[in-house]
Amino acid sequence: MRKPTLSDLFTRAIAAHGTQQKVATKCGISQAMVSLYVSGKVRAVNSANLAKIAKCLGVKPVILLAACSKNDSSVPCSINKH
Repeated sequence: MRKPTLSDLFTRAIAAHGTQQKVATKCGISQAMVSLYVSGKVRAVNSANLAKIAKCLGVKPVILLAACSKNDSSVPCSINKH
């Protein structure tokens, strides 16, 4: 079984909560950002967002990092410490 991508994790959250907007509100990020995660176009994850998104999705931050490295995007995502 393959490890989930960021897109997989967000798609599951959307299925559980109903809409991208509901997931965005729960995670404290914009709906546009959720859309980028779902599409696989994310190129960087802010370290502050990493923790709150992990909490929102019910996974450990390391799971998001692993998912990020599995992202299908042509540019792998990284962690920004800004």
